[in-house]
Amino acid sequence: MRVFRFIIRLGIIPKLIGIVLSLSLTVAFLPSGKKTSAQTNSSAYNKLSPALQRSLNSNELLVWLNPSSQRVRVLVQTKSALSLSLITAITLQGGYIVREFSSINCVLVDIPKNKVLTIANRSDVERMSPDHLAQQSVSHLETATGANSVRTYQGLTYNGLDGSDIEVAVLDSGVMNNHNEFKNSLGLSRVVASTDIVINNTNLLLFESVLGLLNPLLSGNKDAYGHGTHVASTAIGRWVNNDSQRDFSGIAPNANLIDVRVLDGRGLGKVSDVLAGIDWVITNRNLYNIKVLNMSLGAASSESYETDLSADSFIREFRTCRL
Repeated sequence: MRVFRFIIRLGIIPKLIGIVLSLSLTVAFLPSGKKTSAQTNSSAYNKLSPALQRSLNSNELLVWLNPSSQRVRVLVQTKSALSLSLITAITLQGGYIVREFSSINCVLVDIPKNKVLTIANRSDVERMSPDHLAQQSVSHLETATGANSVRTYQGLTYNGLDGSDIEVAVLDSGVMNNHNEFKNSLGLSRVVASTDIVINNTNLLLFESVLGLLNPLLSGNKDAYGHGTHVASTAIGRWVNNDSQRDFSGIAPNANLIDVRVLDGRGLGKVSDVLAGIDWVITNRNLYNIKVLNMSLGAASSESYETDLSADSFIREFRTCRL
């Protein structure tokens, strides 16, 4: 009892109580290991590109956003290879995988708009962005580029740097492979391989039909838009047996061409078509000795090249294949 009175007299008990209360208040205000709902939503929201963020509160008709069905087509970039867990999660949220890419850890997903944040909240999801519309871009040539200073034209052929034994892959609206610009000295086409990626994009076709864009600009040939042929001729075109026209030759007039069609007869495609075209080039680069890949096209982007999937895929391809 004396000890107890002694403690009270010295004021130890009040001090102890004050320390305990102080510790209790400190612990109460320390952040817990578990994220709050607001923190979780913020983390998921920041994984969305600005355009996708805006779409959450928008009903605008876009090639990747259907306001009537409230569904979106988005490119989901993952931190590693696509897992069964993520596929299952997407399916449970009413979505499905449209296409998986091999050159980048990414899948094209069709999913209800109100489930986007649920998928973005997963730890294995790095970034989500819309499957934007991709379309042709302008380009501009032998004297202007200085190409005629590194070679000479002699009769049916060139001496110097002319692209001989090089295959150039052009991702665009297709190529008129029988055009005179693509013939060799024997009159044979230098278009040695082709593939059509965009022809299977029924989502794009549906969007174009809603806008009334049903007929191609040029009918009766593979490149109904004409831009791919223009770009390919800038790269490898030549006017055989016509010395007076040699200044209209392309940069590599003896190279061969690989036609990778990712834009349709209206000059339109989607980012997913471009990514699939890059996949095809990587897969077949050794088979066709592809040394150059050209993409004279572009798509709307509301984010940095550091997170843009098209730029990321192209950078990865360059580092991997050194095209």
